Amino acid sequence: MNGFPEEPAEPGSDDPLLTARPPLGVADVARYFDSRCPDAGPERLRVDAVLCQYFRERGFTGPAWEFFVQRLLGYGLSSVTALVRSEAIFGRCTRRGRPVNAERLPPADAEELASDVVREGFELFRREGLVRGGWRPDGGASLRSYFLNACVLVFPNAYRRWQTSRRTWQHVPLLDSWPEESLRETTASPERLVVARAAVDSIFRRLGENASAVMFLVDQNYTHAEIAEIMRITPRAVEARVRRARATAREVSEQEGEW
Repeated sequence: MNGFPEEPAEPGSDDPLLTARPPLGVADVARYFDSRCPDAGPERLRVDAVLCQYFRERGFTGPAWEFFVQRLLGYGLSSVTALVRSEAIFGRCTRRGRPVNAERLPPADAEELASDVVREGFELFRREGLVRGGWRPDGGASLRSYFLNACVLVFPNAYRRWQTSRRTWQHVPLLDSWPEESLRETTASPERLVVARAAVDSIFRRLGENASAVMFLVDQNYTHAEIAEIMRITPRAVEARVRRARATAREVSEQEGEW
């Protein structure tokens, strides 16, 4: 079902799933994601074990790993966005003992929140599931299911932070349009949307509230004089903040690579 070549397990091996393997390529990982094999079936779990061991032995680096991450993020974004839009995510959190108040969100807000959740969920999945060995094939959950569960676990805290951030900026008109427009221009796929949004978030954390507000207003076509009046600073101070913001954006972009 997967096109993965196999070698026999070493004599005395306790787990025949974790066998020695030749290098995997991007095409192998693509076949894994495109397979129609049941997500919780024994064949899927066997291949998941092979993948997990392979990536662990190579320090979670290389083209196959990077492609796996991109596809997994894309899967996570579409799945979590659907759960947020349907409000099913709140029920899942309650069943795991982490209740949060349900809220129906507009589609754009649901995708923005889902992007944050997927990014944090992946970090938990990688750290606890892969690096520290929390995921095992005998646990019954596939890698994708384990990852989605990680997204559900991080959702309550991510949701509360997102609500706080939204309330902090609600006095500025059309404040959220700048990152949305930027992401639409620089992103061609769901997985790249997550990566791009992470880069934008990194830039705004570096800028701080005042410079971020200035850049939002610049994007809304306010003049420097109008921004100065809104922010109660001088036009020259606006110019200085714009220069610093753009320098920060270039610095972060160079550090994190192209989106």
